[in-house]
Amino acid sequence: MRIDSFLVRHFRNYTPYRMQRLVRACQVRIEGVVAETDDRVYRGQAVEVRLIEPPDHLLPPEPREIEILFEDSWLVVVNKPADIVVHPCGNYVSGSLANVLQAHFDSQTQLRGLVRPGIVHRLDRLTSGVMVCTKDHLAAPQIVDPFRTGRVLKNYLALVHGVMPTIATK
Repeated sequence: MRIDSFLVRHFRNYTPYRMQRLVRACQVRIEGVVAETDDRVYRGQAVEVRLIEPPDHLLPPEPREIEILFEDSWLVVVNKPADIVVHPCGNYVSGSLANVLQAHFDSQTQLRGLVRPGIVHRLDRLTSGVMVCTKDHLAAPQIVDPFRTGRVLKNYLALVHGVMPTIATK
């Protein structure tokens, strides 16, 4: 894989143009040797990158308490409350789970935006429940595929206050 493509896959907040600039600025090394723009990276090679420019696509971090059920270097599992959208969209440009996770990830790294939350499935804004989000682009396809192909079983429980009217069915 070309070095710039390799870097874009690993640093999702940076554009291909920005990665090419870093290579041309001699800020990328493959096995200790300064990389050229047409160099290729092969499995098992060590790549070093000096990030001298900020990321292009930063998700604004918004600290908020959220219940983390599980976390490792690949993914985080959280209990999403019912009052929060999963990612910024439409009228909800801030206050999303993605913004909250970005704040959480930024607190774990030296560079803001270095780790970007990977949203692999959704829950509606007014729905609470368990959300699985990736921390690494390599983990995303492994988690997304079972959701996409229906191999993940989802159970929903509705809590109702009062008496539900009966609906006649044929």
